[in-house]
Amino acid sequence: MTIQKILLQFEPKRKNLLSALHEVNKQFGYISNQNSYKICDYFSVSPSKLYSFITSSDVLRDQKPPLLEIKVCSGGVCKMKGADKVIKEIENFLKIKADKIYNGKVEFKKISCLGKCLVGPVVIINGTMYEKVNPSMVDDILKNYI
Repeated sequence: MTIQKILLQFEPKRKNLLSALHEVNKQFGYISNQNSYKICDYFSVSPSKLYSFITSSDVLRDQKPPLLEIKVCSGGVCKMKGADKVIKEIENFLKIKADKIYNGKVEFKKISCLGKCLVGPVVIINGTMYEKVNPSMVDDILKNYI
């Protein structure tokens, strides 16, 4: 699918901008500079406004995704259910700290609430969501990706 086909799915009104950004991100894995300018033209927004939309989101990306992308919900309920222990276990397994990108190949970050409080803590790895994760599950989950 091309950027033009994606954009034509949306009326060029600002209220549709975020939905269009999510669709572009979903199709390409990120919103490239080239696509950003096309989006700006289509929705009549400045590049700085568009950039603020992209960077204020835990889901949208402005760079090509790494080979391994790990996100852990660190919202209040997930924290109460042990998300911090899960994060620590992932750090120990990978020997890296959360909220960092390593060699452009691994990104591990805490994200805000996903609204999945009933099934937390939630871990997302390369788009696959794992629910009710506890520290003893981390090794088995990560072995599928390493």
